[in-house]
Amino acid sequence: MFFEKTKAFDLEKHFDPNHPDVRIKLRELFKRTRETIARERHINLEVVLLIGCLEAENAAVNLGIGKREDLAKRLGLTANQYWKRAQAGRVLFRHPEFIDLITKGETHVSHIAILASKITAANKEVFLKEICGKSEREIRELAASVNKDGSRIEIEPTIDIKLSLTKAQLALLERAREVLSANGLVPSEEDVVIKALNDLIEKRDPMKKAERALLRKEKKEASTSAPKSDDRINIDKSVTPIINTPPPSSSLKTLARYVPAEQKHQVYQRDKGHCAFIDHRGRPCLSTTTLQVDHVIPVALNGSNEIQNLRLLCREHNVFESIRMMGNRWALN
Repeated sequence: MFFEKTKAFDLEKHFDPNHPDVRIKLRELFKRTRETIARERHINLEVVLLIGCLEAENAAVNLGIGKREDLAKRLGLTANQYWKRAQAGRVLFRHPEFIDLITKGETHVSHIAILASKITAANKEVFLKEICGKSEREIRELAASVNKDGSRIEIEPTIDIKLSLTKAQLALLERAREVLSANGLVPSEEDVVIKALNDLIEKRDPMKKAERALLRKEKKEASTSAPKSDDRINIDKSVTPIINTPPPSSSLKTLARYVPAEQKHQVYQRDKGHCAFIDHRGRPCLSTTTLQVDHVIPVALNGSNEIQNLRLLCREHNVFESIRMMGNRWALN
Protein backbone atom coordinates (compact mmCIF):
# COMPACT_ATOMS: atom_id res chain seq x y z
CA MET A 1 0.00 0.00 0.00
CA PHE A 2 2.86 2.39 0.87
CA PHE A 3 4.53 2.03 -2.53
CA GLU A 4 1.19 2.27 -4.32
CA LYS A 5 0.68 5.69 -2.74
CA THR A 6 4.23 6.87 -3.54
CA LYS A 7 4.73 5.71 -7.14
CA ALA A 8 5.07 9.29 -8.38
CA PHE A 9 8.14 9.73 -6.18
CA ASP A 10 9.93 6.58 -7.40
CA LEU A 11 10.79 5.36 -3.92
CA GLU A 12 10.34 1.64 -4.47
CA LYS A 13 13.77 1.08 -6.05
CA HIS A 14 15.42 2.20 -2.81
CA PHE A 15 13.76 -0.57 -0.80
CA ASP A 16 14.80 -3.71 -2.75
CA PRO A 17 15.17 -6.48 -0.12
CA ASN A 18 17.03 -8.71 -2.61
CA HIS A 19 19.90 -6.30 -3.23
CA PRO A 20 23.21 -8.02 -2.41
CA ASP A 21 24.57 -5.13 -0.31
CA VAL A 22 22.11 -3.31 1.93
CA ARG A 23 24.73 -0.67 2.80
CA ILE A 24 24.91 0.47 -0.83
CA LYS A 25 21.15 0.89 -0.92
CA LEU A 26 21.26 2.84 2.34
CA ARG A 27 23.98 5.12 1.01
CA GLU A 28 21.90 5.77 -2.12
CA LEU A 29 18.85 6.42 0.02
CA PHE A 30 20.81 8.78 2.28
CA LYS A 31 22.23 10.64 -0.73
CA ARG A 32 18.82 11.12 -2.32
CA THR A 33 17.30 12.25 0.98
CA ARG A 34 20.03 14.84 1.47
CA GLU A 35 19.61 16.12 -2.10
CA THR A 36 15.85 16.36 -1.67
CA ILE A 37 16.21 18.29 1.60
CA ALA A 38 18.59 20.70 -0.16
CA ARG A 39 16.02 21.20 -2.92
CA GLU A 40 13.34 21.71 -0.28
CA ARG A 41 15.37 24.50 1.32
CA HIS A 42 15.89 26.06 -2.08
CA ILE A 43 12.16 25.87 -2.89
CA ASN A 44 11.17 27.29 0.51
CA LEU A 45 13.63 30.13 0.04
CA GLU A 46 12.31 30.80 -3.46
CA VAL A 47 8.72 30.92 -2.18
CA VAL A 48 9.73 33.38 0.56
CA LEU A 49 11.52 35.65 -1.91
CA LEU A 50 8.56 35.54 -4.32
CA ILE A 51 6.12 36.44 -1.56
CA GLY A 52 8.49 39.20 -0.49
CA CYS A 53 8.29 40.58 -4.03
CA LEU A 54 4.48 40.40 -3.95
CA GLU A 55 4.46 42.32 -0.68
CA ALA A 56 6.92 44.92 -1.97
CA GLU A 57 4.62 45.56 -4.94
CA ASN A 58 1.45 45.56 -2.79
CA ALA A 59 0.10 42.77 -5.00
CA ALA A 60 -3.14 42.22 -3.09
CA VAL A 61 -4.32 45.74 -3.94
CA ASN A 62 -2.71 46.19 -7.35
CA LEU A 63 -4.09 42.89 -8.64
CA GLY A 64 -7.55 43.82 -7.43
CA ILE A 65 -7.69 40.83 -5.07
CA GLY A 66 -8.38 42.88 -1.94
CA LYS A 67 -6.87 41.70 1.34
CA ARG A 68 -3.74 39.70 2.08
CA GLU A 69 -5.95 36.86 3.31
CA ASP A 70 -7.58 36.59 -0.12
CA LEU A 71 -4.19 36.68 -1.84
CA ALA A 72 -2.92 33.94 0.48
CA LYS A 73 -5.97 31.81 -0.24
CA ARG A 74 -5.42 32.09 -4.01
CA LEU A 75 -1.80 31.01 -3.49
CA GLY A 76 -2.93 27.95 -1.54
CA LEU A 77 -1.72 29.24 1.83
CA THR A 78 -3.40 30.15 5.08
CA ALA A 79 -3.18 33.77 6.19
CA ASN A 80 -0.71 32.79 8.91
CA GLN A 81 1.54 30.87 6.49
CA TYR A 82 1.56 33.79 4.07
CA TRP A 83 2.25 36.30 6.86
CA LYS A 84 5.28 34.40 8.19
CA ARG A 85 6.77 34.06 4.72
CA ALA A 86 6.15 37.74 4.05
CA GLN A 87 7.98 38.62 7.29
CA ALA A 88 10.94 36.45 6.32
CA GLY A 89 10.95 37.93 2.80
CA ARG A 90 11.08 41.45 4.22
CA VAL A 91 14.17 40.55 6.28
CA LEU A 92 15.91 38.90 3.32
CA PHE A 93 15.31 41.93 1.08
CA ARG A 94 16.83 44.26 3.66
CA HIS A 95 19.59 41.88 4.81
CA PRO A 96 20.45 39.42 2.00
CA GLU A 97 23.33 38.01 4.08
CA PHE A 98 20.81 35.64 5.68
CA ILE A 99 20.10 33.97 2.30
CA ASP A 100 23.42 32.12 2.44
CA LEU A 101 22.65 30.76 5.91
CA ILE A 102 19.33 29.34 4.67
CA THR A 103 20.91 27.87 1.55
CA LYS A 104 23.56 26.11 3.66
CA GLY A 105 20.92 24.74 6.02
CA GLU A 106 22.31 26.63 9.03
CA THR A 107 18.94 28.23 9.76
CA HIS A 108 15.38 28.16 8.48
CA VAL A 109 13.03 30.70 6.92
CA SER A 110 10.66 30.33 9.90
CA HIS A 111 13.50 31.41 12.20
CA ILE A 112 14.17 34.45 10.02
CA ALA A 113 10.47 35.37 10.33
CA ILE A 114 10.82 35.40 14.14
CA LEU A 115 13.49 38.10 13.83
CA ALA A 116 11.40 40.34 11.56
CA SER A 117 10.30 42.75 14.29
CA LYS A 118 13.73 42.94 15.98
CA ILE A 119 16.42 42.94 13.29
CA THR A 120 18.08 46.22 12.31
CA ALA A 121 21.25 47.28 10.53
CA ALA A 122 22.82 47.82 13.96
CA ASN A 123 22.13 44.35 15.39
CA LYS A 124 22.13 42.11 12.31
CA GLU A 125 25.75 41.02 12.90
CA VAL A 126 24.75 39.60 16.28
CA PHE A 127 21.97 37.57 14.68
CA LEU A 128 24.17 36.45 11.77
CA LYS A 129 26.71 35.12 14.26
CA GLU A 130 24.34 33.45 16.73
CA ILE A 131 21.33 32.27 14.72
CA CYS A 132 22.98 29.16 13.27
CA GLY A 133 21.89 25.77 14.57
CA LYS A 134 19.41 27.09 17.11
CA SER A 135 15.90 25.74 17.79
CA GLU A 136 12.79 27.89 17.48
CA ARG A 137 12.65 28.42 21.24
CA GLU A 138 16.31 29.45 21.30
CA ILE A 139 15.72 31.86 18.40
CA ARG A 140 12.88 33.51 20.32
CA GLU A 141 15.10 33.86 23.38
CA LEU A 142 17.87 35.32 21.21
CA ALA A 143 15.47 37.84 19.66
CA ALA A 144 14.28 38.88 23.11
CA SER A 145 17.82 39.36 24.42
CA VAL A 146 19.13 41.63 21.62
CA ASN A 147 18.27 45.33 21.55
CA LYS A 148 17.84 47.21 18.28
CA ASP A 149 21.21 48.92 18.78
CA GLY A 150 22.95 45.56 19.09
CA SER A 151 23.40 45.62 22.87
CA ARG A 152 22.36 42.63 24.97
CA ILE A 153 20.01 42.32 27.91
CA GLU A 154 19.48 39.62 30.48
CA ILE A 155 16.22 37.77 29.98
CA GLU A 156 14.29 35.29 32.06
CA PRO A 157 14.19 31.66 30.93
CA THR A 158 11.11 30.91 28.84
CA ILE A 159 8.61 28.12 29.33
CA ASP A 160 6.83 26.53 26.36
CA ILE A 161 3.05 26.21 26.62
CA LYS A 162 0.57 24.74 24.18
CA LEU A 163 -2.36 26.92 23.15
CA SER A 164 -5.28 25.45 21.20
CA LEU A 165 -7.56 27.93 19.44
CA THR A 166 -10.70 27.70 17.35
CA LYS A 167 -10.78 29.36 13.94
CA ALA A 168 -12.72 32.28 15.41
CA GLN A 169 -10.20 32.71 18.24
CA LEU A 170 -7.30 32.48 15.80
CA ALA A 171 -8.96 35.19 13.72
CA LEU A 172 -9.02 37.40 16.84
CA LEU A 173 -5.31 36.77 17.34
CA GLU A 174 -4.52 37.64 13.73
CA ARG A 175 -6.65 40.79 13.93
CA ALA A 176 -4.82 41.83 17.11
CA ARG A 177 -1.53 41.30 15.28
CA GLU A 178 -2.72 43.54 12.45
CA VAL A 179 -3.75 46.25 14.90
CA LEU A 180 -0.39 46.14 16.69
CA SER A 181 1.53 46.19 13.41
CA ALA A 182 0.18 49.64 12.50
CA ASN A 183 3.57 51.16 13.39
CA GLY A 184 5.29 48.98 10.79
CA LEU A 185 6.66 46.33 13.17
CA VAL A 186 4.85 42.99 12.99
CA PRO A 187 4.63 41.34 16.44
CA SER A 188 4.89 37.62 17.07
CA GLU A 189 2.05 35.58 18.59
CA GLU A 190 3.79 35.84 21.97
CA ASP A 191 4.02 39.64 21.65
CA VAL A 192 0.30 39.85 20.89
CA VAL A 193 -0.67 37.66 23.87
CA ILE A 194 1.61 39.54 26.30
CA LYS A 195 0.28 42.91 25.09
CA ALA A 196 -3.30 41.70 25.54
CA LEU A 197 -2.53 40.43 29.04
CA ASN A 198 -0.87 43.72 30.01
CA ASP A 199 -3.86 45.69 28.73
CA LEU A 200 -6.26 43.36 30.59
CA ILE A 201 -4.35 43.70 33.85
CA GLU A 202 -4.11 47.47 33.46
CA LYS A 203 -7.86 47.72 32.92
CA ARG A 204 -9.30 45.04 35.23
CA ASP A 205 -6.78 44.42 38.02
CA PRO A 206 -8.27 45.74 41.31
CA MET A 207 -4.78 46.71 42.52
CA LYS A 208 -4.22 48.84 39.41
CA LYS A 209 -7.65 50.44 39.93
CA ALA A 210 -6.73 51.18 43.53
CA GLU A 211 -3.43 52.77 42.47
CA ARG A 212 -5.20 54.99 39.95
CA ALA A 213 -7.81 55.97 42.54
CA LEU A 214 -5.06 56.93 44.98
CA LEU A 215 -3.35 59.08 42.35
CA ARG A 216 -6.66 60.80 41.53
CA LYS A 217 -7.23 61.48 45.22
CA GLU A 218 -3.73 62.93 45.65
CA LYS A 219 -4.18 65.17 42.60
CA LYS A 220 -7.56 66.32 43.87
CA GLU A 221 -6.15 67.14 47.31
CA ALA A 222 -3.23 68.97 45.71
CA SER A 223 -5.55 71.03 43.54
CA THR A 224 -7.86 71.96 46.45
CA SER A 225 -4.92 72.99 48.63
CA ALA A 226 -3.53 75.28 45.92
CA PRO A 227 -4.16 79.07 46.30
CA LYS A 228 -7.57 79.95 44.93
CA SER A 229 -8.13 82.65 42.36
CA ASP A 230 -10.09 85.76 43.20
CA ASP A 231 -12.39 84.98 40.31
CA ARG A 232 -15.87 84.04 41.41
CA ILE A 233 -18.10 81.54 39.63
CA ASN A 234 -21.80 82.32 39.52
CA ILE A 235 -23.74 79.25 40.62
CA ASP A 236 -27.33 78.80 39.55
CA LYS A 237 -29.01 77.85 42.83
CA SER A 238 -32.12 76.71 41.00
CA VAL A 239 -30.18 73.67 39.72
CA THR A 240 -30.29 70.70 42.05
CA PRO A 241 -26.75 69.49 42.80
CA ILE A 242 -25.78 65.92 41.92
CA ILE A 243 -24.99 63.86 45.00
CA ASN A 244 -23.07 60.59 44.75
CA THR A 245 -25.29 57.92 46.27
CA PRO A 246 -25.16 54.12 46.33
CA PRO A 247 -27.01 52.26 43.57
CA PRO A 248 -30.79 52.25 44.16
CA SER A 249 -32.13 49.13 45.86
CA SER A 250 -35.39 48.03 47.31
CA SER A 251 -33.57 46.42 50.22
CA LEU A 252 -32.12 48.46 53.11
CA LYS A 253 -29.94 45.45 53.85
CA THR A 254 -28.38 45.70 50.40
CA LEU A 255 -27.84 49.45 50.85
CA ALA A 256 -26.09 48.87 54.15
CA ARG A 257 -23.74 46.37 52.51
CA TYR A 258 -22.85 48.75 49.68
CA VAL A 259 -19.19 49.75 49.86
CA PRO A 260 -18.18 52.80 47.78
CA ALA A 261 -15.50 52.24 45.16
CA GLU A 262 -13.08 54.61 46.92
CA GLN A 263 -13.18 52.51 50.09
CA LYS A 264 -12.74 49.29 48.09
CA HIS A 265 -9.64 50.78 46.50
CA GLN A 266 -8.25 51.67 49.93
CA VAL A 267 -8.86 48.12 51.17
CA TYR A 268 -7.05 46.67 48.13
CA GLN A 269 -4.14 49.04 48.76
CA ARG A 270 -3.93 48.22 52.47
CA ASP A 271 -4.19 44.42 52.02
CA LYS A 272 -1.88 44.52 48.97
CA GLY A 273 -4.28 42.54 46.81
CA HIS A 274 -4.08 39.39 48.99
CA CYS A 275 -6.61 37.48 51.06
CA ALA A 276 -6.21 38.73 54.66
CA PHE A 277 -7.46 35.53 56.33
CA ILE A 278 -5.16 34.03 58.98
CA ASP A 279 -5.86 30.52 60.23
CA HIS A 280 -5.67 29.23 63.82
CA ARG A 281 -1.97 28.46 63.37
CA GLY A 282 -1.22 32.01 62.32
CA ARG A 283 -0.68 31.15 58.66
CA PRO A 284 -1.95 33.78 56.17
CA CYS A 285 -3.90 32.72 53.11
CA LEU A 286 -2.44 35.38 50.73
CA SER A 287 -4.57 34.17 47.80
CA THR A 288 -4.86 36.66 44.93
CA THR A 289 -7.87 35.10 43.17
CA THR A 290 -11.65 35.35 43.71
CA LEU A 291 -11.08 38.24 46.14
CA GLN A 292 -14.05 39.97 47.76
CA VAL A 293 -14.36 42.93 50.13
CA ASP A 294 -15.71 41.49 53.37
CA HIS A 295 -17.08 43.05 56.57
CA VAL A 296 -15.15 41.87 59.67
CA ILE A 297 -18.30 42.42 61.72
CA PRO A 298 -21.19 41.57 59.37
CA VAL A 299 -23.70 44.25 58.44
CA ALA A 300 -26.42 42.02 59.94
CA LEU A 301 -24.65 42.40 63.28
CA ASN A 302 -24.49 46.20 62.89
CA GLY A 303 -21.05 46.19 61.31
CA SER A 304 -20.09 49.46 59.61
CA ASN A 305 -18.49 50.33 56.28
CA GLU A 306 -15.51 51.92 57.99
CA ILE A 307 -12.13 50.94 56.53
CA GLN A 308 -11.17 49.28 59.82
CA ASN A 309 -14.18 46.93 59.45
CA LEU A 310 -13.34 45.93 55.87
CA ARG A 311 -10.86 43.37 54.57
CA LEU A 312 -10.05 41.33 51.48
CA LEU A 313 -11.00 37.66 51.58
CA CYS A 314 -10.95 35.00 48.89
CA ARG A 315 -14.36 33.49 48.21
CA GLU A 316 -13.66 30.30 50.19
CA HIS A 317 -12.62 32.17 53.34
CA ASN A 318 -15.42 34.71 52.92
CA VAL A 319 -17.95 31.85 53.00
CA PHE A 320 -16.10 30.23 55.93
CA GLU A 321 -16.16 33.44 57.97
CA SER A 322 -19.81 34.14 57.15
CA ILE A 323 -20.86 30.69 58.37
CA ARG A 324 -18.67 31.05 61.47
CA MET A 325 -20.22 34.42 62.36
CA MET A 326 -23.80 33.85 61.19
CA GLY A 327 -24.25 30.11 61.44
CA ASN A 328 -25.17 27.53 58.79
CA ARG A 329 -28.47 29.32 58.08
CA TRP A 330 -26.46 31.97 56.23
CA ALA A 331 -25.39 29.44 53.61
CA LEU A 332 -29.03 28.63 52.88
CA ASN A 333 -29.97 32.28 52.24
